Amino acid sequence: MGIHNQFAKLPPILLVIAPNLMACVKTAREFGIEPGLSDGLRTVSQAYKLRGWSRGTPFIAQDRGSWAATRQGHELDMVLDIYVQQGRLRIANERDLLEAGSGLFENGKAAQ
Repeated sequence: MGIHNQFAKLPPILLVIAPNLMACVKTAREFGIEPGLSDGLRTVSQAYKLRGWSRGTPFIAQDRGSWAATRQGHELDMVLDIYVQQGRLRIANERDLLEAGSGLFENGKAAQ
């Protein structure tokens, strides 16, 4: 590994938050991101996995009203609210989505 590789810019992180992995995949796709094509995507399905992210880390989530159907989902929703209020996490904006690859999958399908 050369020196230039050590300092290569890492892709920006975008958290996909949902109560289970299948819901995370569905959420990413709803935002135009194909999970296997995005290096910066991280899925979070348990509240304790929200710890340790840098202040202001962007996230996407959907259907949060249904999360309370399970204890794990309810805890995830409560912790997410707290972290957003504290500024530890923030709702992703258009730039965050583009950096995570939003639209790349559709563009690739159109080119075929």
